[in-house]
Amino acid sequence: MKPTPKEKAEELVLNYMPYVDWNGFNEKRALINAKQCALLAVNEIIDSHNNIQNFLFNEIGYLITRPEYWQEVKEEIEKL
Repeated sequence: MKPTPKEKAEELVLNYMPYVDWNGFNEKRALINAKQCALLAVNEIIDSHNNIQNFLFNEIGYLITRPEYWQEVKEEIEKL
């Protein structure tokens, strides 16, 4: 089952947490940095989809490229 935009946003931010330089940062600052990293990644995905006209489906039929989904993920990251 495909994660909701909120679930995907939380997953991306948590995935970046181990890579954030914690040297001198508290948890709040580290979270801000992880969010920035996640936003950069999502922006790249959105930019790469700007001109896509046809959607691609994986082997079980789930839509795997939908720019609107990634825009929703971006909005959820910004809310965290």
